[in-house]
Amino acid sequence: MTDANPQGPLPLVASAQPATGRRRIARGVLAATATAALLAASTAVSGAPYESFVEHQLRMASEPNEYFFFEDDRKQVVDYKRDRIVRICAGDSRHLVPLEVTHDDDTTMVHRNDCVRVEAKEIYLEPAERLETNAVIQATVRTER
Repeated sequence: MTDANPQGPLPLVASAQPATGRRRIARGVLAATATAALLAASTAVSGAPYESFVEHQLRMASEPNEYFFFEDDRKQVVDYKRDRIVRICAGDSRHLVPLEVTHDDDTTMVHRNDCVRVEAKEIYLEPAERLETNAVIQATVRTER
């Protein structure tokens, strides 16, 4: 099957015609290759490979105040020069593992679908227990004052 186009062959990514047969396969291969290349490039730049494709996708799609925790993640989410009031919310999750909030010299637990307010200069978040592979806990952090 040949394309009779006086301007040359049709591009693989964008076409006015619906993708069928070989073109659909070529687009799929191109998309998979591009995704793998982006994943490899992001791993090379950050220096730390992601444990899974799910983890990579969630981290790439997250908002600036949104954090995702996998297995035994620990993240510093606040680092101010003076005390600030910060609201931390754990999202809906099928996992019963709470988030451990370490702020200055104290620790607080945040359970799923719950929020806490802490006043601190420095805040770290991590799951209270090691999560299963590909399990995730989502949290949002917002500075109120």
